[in-house]
Amino acid sequence: MKFRPLFITAIFVGFPLTAWAVPNPQAGEEIALQSCTSCHAPMTAQRPANGAPSLADIAKQDKGKTGWTQAWMSNPHRMRANVNLSKQQADDVVAYLKLLPTG
Repeated sequence: MKFRPLFITAIFVGFPLTAWAVPNPQAGEEIALQSCTSCHAPMTAQRPANGAPSLADIAKQDKGKTGWTQAWMSNPHRMRANVNLSKQQADDVVAYLKLLPTG
């Protein structure tokens, strides 16, 4: 088939490789520690004075409602307005949160 290489090239040119990037929990941990811990404590036992849930509490909510955290990261609350994450970064943070103990 003479058009097969052209078709395959069109697929790769039309879709950036980052669309298939696998979430990286290590990168998500770095992002969370840099961008989230000013308001959210990493673990449940560490309650911040501002009343924000800990990262472990957020992870616990996500485990009860699959996709909740991803949806929340896509439509952030007003306090997080100055933290702009790409879809890949949000995916990385969600992957990190999934590794946190929620016991």
